Amino acid sequence: MIKILTAMNKRHEVSRIFAKSIRRFMDSSPYPITCTAVISEEESKPICEEFGIEWVVAPNDYLGRKWNAGLSEAMKSEWQYLLIMGDDDLLHKEVWGYYTPLIDRGEKYFGFNQYYIHEIATGSTQLVKLTKWNKLVGCGRMIARECLRFPLWQDKQQSGLDYESERHLPDPFVIDAAMIVDLKSEQNIWKFRQFRLVGVPCEIDLNLFL
Repeated sequence: MIKILTAMNKRHEVSRIFAKSIRRFMDSSPYPITCTAVISEEESKPICEEFGIEWVVAPNDYLGRKWNAGLSEAMKSEWQYLLIMGDDDLLHKEVWGYYTPLIDRGEKYFGFNQYYIHEIATGSTQLVKLTKWNKLVGCGRMIARECLRFPLWQDKQQSGLDYESERHLPDPFVIDAAMIVDLKSEQNIWKFRQFRLVGVPCEIDLNLFL
């Protein structure tokens, strides 16, 4: 059993794209799978209901507290792996080909070390690789339940949530591939322009992620 955890706020059109993509991902899962979203606005509820996503309401005052509220709700159900996703992240249609053998052999913590940054307004895309830091992309990480410590984030955190969660997790199994798209809009904390120095311009077919 797999539990997907995400958080939604304000960027409702982007959240709808995510929900469509994650519903396709869930429907193609070889394992029992559910998704919980922690939301802060009424507009997120119909999106969750349309795509079969469970939801819990929490204030958006501190991101760490909000994500911990979602994790607290997720912990009430039975599952073996937690998959962390932003509501602006999309997974490639072939991603199960990477996840399945790692789940079946019981890897504790794994994910990808490359991802695409796609700016919705311009259609521009950058490929970002974290290979030299031996780090995982924050979204798309699979964490075995037995490795989780609650809370996973500091309640008053507003940034650096990926780094904070890594502090509480074992050394990861790194998948050397780019199978994730991070959609950028004006609502993002990290803007597309901030990745120009670390990424390589490229082109992608977004249909492979929807």
